[in-house]
Amino acid sequence: AVLAPPPAVLAPPPAVLAPPPADPPSPPPPPAAPPSPFGCLDPTAANYVGDNNTASFRDGEFLCEYLIQGCLDSNAYNYRPAADVSAPAGSSLACRYAVPGCTDPFADNYNSTANLFDNTCIYSKGIFPGCTDSTKIGFNPAHDFDDGSCVDVIVGCTSTSALNYNSNATFNNFSACIFPAYGCLDSTASNYDSTANTAYPASSGVSNGGCFYEIDGCMSTSAVNYNPNATINSHNCVPLSYVTQVESNIGVACVDPTALAHNSKIYRSFSASPGLCNSTPYAAYPKLDLWCAGNPDPWGNCKYRVVGCTDPSAPGYSSLATVHNASACDYQNVAISGCTSSNASNYLSSANTDDGSCYVLVPGCTVSGALNFDSTANQNSGGCIYPYRGCTDSSAINYDSAANIDDGGCILPVVGCGHQFALNYNSNTTVHNRSACVFVKEGCTDPTADNYDSLANTECVAGSASGCDVCVYAGCTDTFAVNYNASADLRDDSCSYPLEGCLNSSYASYTPDVTFQNNSALCQSPGCTDPADAAYNPIATYDD
Repeated sequence: AVLAPPPAVLAPPPAVLAPPPADPPSPPPPPAAPPSPFGCLDPTAANYVGDNNTASFRDGEFLCEYLIQGCLDSNAYNYRPAADVSAPAGSSLACRYAVPGCTDPFADNYNSTANLFDNTCIYSKGIFPGCTDSTKIGFNPAHDFDDGSCVDVIVGCTSTSALNYNSNATFNNFSACIFPAYGCLDSTASNYDSTANTAYPASSGVSNGGCFYEIDGCMSTSAVNYNPNATINSHNCVPLSYVTQVESNIGVACVDPTALAHNSKIYRSFSASPGLCNSTPYAAYPKLDLWCAGNPDPWGNCKYRVVGCTDPSAPGYSSLATVHNASACDYQNVAISGCTSSNASNYLSSANTDDGSCYVLVPGCTVSGALNFDSTANQNSGGCIYPYRGCTDSSAINYDSAANIDDGGCILPVVGCGHQFALNYNSNTTVHNRSACVFVKEGCTDPTADNYDSLANTECVAGSASGCDVCVYAGCTDTFAVNYNASADLRDDSCSYPLEGCLNSSYASYTPDVTFQNNSALCQSPGCTDPADAAYNPIATYDD
């Protein structure tokens, strides 16, 4: 039989490969940090932990988180984008909106609720009182309402020595002044002066106001009837010897009361004794009968008023004249000296002998201090122009049209804010520009403050009557925070608190932000922990 072939030799099974070495075991995780003993214990905070037992430090607040209050309305001028919740109404952080209006408390339309000055203030009486009448003294174009201080312009003579001095005059017209010209004002007097306007006062020692009169009378001091006031000799003088003769013989006296001079004593005696005329005539008085019969001057001793020339030197002299009449003296036949030139200002028509006194008047201003003084004038025409100092600049507010000499005191207009309560009040303002005034708007002017008011121009002071808001600054107010800000008066979310961890930078678990370490287990690093191994790492906390 055919033998079957021997079974094929089977190939040996492939060798089994050794499994790869197993990965070293993963290092154990670092031990969990112990529960933090801290927590927020402020009931007003957003993360208040209440009675959480993990918060064992009940006096700590550095973990508290607060919601930021503020105005969330972007239309408000104190809009605060960083705010979390709207501030309650009435607080300094509540939304405030611009209220345009008049913020000047002195204006008629003052709006106490307005916080934005819109230049609509109305001043019915104005804000710059003074004289507003350009025709009167005291006028100032800067004045916007009349306070009654205007003074009327009264032109007159203000020289106290003038006869027409006007104490009420406010503008001096020197040319109108009338100064005293002393002389006799009585047209019946012999020395009447038509150019005079003032009589001589008694205090000057001149009697009768300087006037004297032609008085007929006896000018002989030795005569019984001497008249000290007589200026014209009436030649009716009665010698003193007549008085003696009268005592023994009445026939030498004038007893006619109508005569220029009579013996009034004898006349009264005769008149008081009418029985004389009824008695037997005395032989010693033969003419007494004639007197009794009605003859006023039987003795022919009386002198009566006879008008004529009593000047013995005149051609027309009359010895019988008792009352002087110059026209009867016929002076034309006597040399009369004077100016005989008819072209002269002092021409004397009655003069027949020229005495060289002729002159021609040249009218003009003869006052040396006047601006128009004329050295050639010899007669004051009354048109002198005297220096009057004042402002001659017509553009000045105190321009004086009557001034002819500039006194350097012109006040030029100064345009500006003349409101004394405005921030930009200019005390030198003469022309008030109300629209230029900037009035007080109190508020927080610090841009870094949380309630900065861009409309404010005056820093608000606590307790201000305007009810403004003082500046409020947000920041970390937690004293346990590392960035605690003692100046902050409003909590925000900026507080940074202590972070526990590994403070040793040699360990892998070191964190730069860590601020404290109370547990050494917080520092972890992988490595060889077998001291017998060459790779031993003394700071390794777990084997890698």
